[in-house]
This record gives sequence, structure tokens and C-alpha cells, in this order.
Amino acid sequence: MPTERDRTIDALTAAFAAGNLSMEDFEDRVALANKSNDSAQLRHLLADLPPSFQQVPGGFATTGGVASRDWKQYAQQYKDRYRRAGRKADQVAIFSSSRRIGRWTLTKRLDSVAIFGSCLIDLRQADIPPEGGRIEAVGIFGSVQILVPPGLNVRVNGVSIFGSASGSGDIIGDSDAPWVEIEGVAIFGSVEVKVVS
Repeated sequence: MPTERDRTIDALTAAFAAGNLSMEDFEDRVALANKSNDSAQLRHLLADLPPSFQQVPGGFATTGGVASRDWKQYAQQYKDRYRRAGRKADQVAIFSSSRRIGRWTLTKRLDSVAIFGSCLIDLRQADIPPEGGRIEAVGIFGSVQILVPPGLNVRVNGVSIFGSASGSGDIIGDSDAPWVEIEGVAIFGSVEVKVVS
């Protein structure tokens, strides 16, 4: 289970990715977080950021040492946020890399395309609508990796042409958890779906 330091660094990373921190400020704060064992100092590193980055995502429970969400509580807590979430988003990496990590909201449909590059989609701290979502991942001479939290229901379908698509089939999670559909196409590339706590 992540420590408070890990959660603070994840929040700083998400704030940096959202444009709320400069590179220099981000690096300074992460360095301080790595040296600190003091809860007050760790909270202070997040104090001037928007409220969504100042708190640990709600609705998490620990079962046998593995963090899993209380999906009913989670859906109630975030139901208003989903009304404002967009219907579609794109993630493209051409001769580069693109990452969706930390706190972010999964839209109804996310298209992720890696051409001679790599895309990472980390759903472990993402806000996932109660009605779920769909990810279409394409790796052409590139790779798309999708990290899924324990307890989330996932349906994976994949096609590979001189490539690798792993994680096909249904990953059955909690009965109250939403479903995320993942369609993967790998052409001389890879699409990988992994359950990671």
C-alpha cells in the first residue's frame, strides 16, 4: 500500500502534469518529499495546489494488504464530477511518450495511439465514472501499457499483426465496480493490460 510520501509524490506528479507546477518547483518538491517522514511537511508541499491535489483519493480500502476501492462510496463521492467530464479524449505519442498517471478522469472514450513511441495509461488513481468507459489502444511500432487497479471490471479484446496484445478476456473485479472496455490493436508493436495494486 502506498505510503503518505508516495501519495504526496503522486499528487505532485498529477499537479505537474496538469500544469499547476513548473518543472523546477516540481523537482524541488519531490526532492523534499523524498527526504521527509513528517506528515505536516508532506501536507505543506501540497497546500498551495488546487484542492483536488491536496487529498488522497477517497473510497479506498485495504483487503489483505492490497488496496481496493469501495466502489459504492467512490461512485457517490464523485458522481457530480462525471457530469462535467468530457465524452472523448485523445492520447497520441509519435516518436515520443505520453503518460496519463496520478489523478485524472477517464472519459467515456479514450483513444491512445503510439507510433514509434509509448503511451502509459494508469487507472489506479483515475476517477472512473460509475457507467465505466472505453479505451481504444493502438500500438504501431510502439507500445501502449494500461495499468488497472484490483477490483475494477475490465473487458479486453485485442488484435496483433506482427506484434503483441496481452491481457485479453474479462478481468472480473468487485460487483459494484464499473466496467472498462479496452480494445487493443498492435501492428509491429504491443498493447499490454496489467492488474497492479
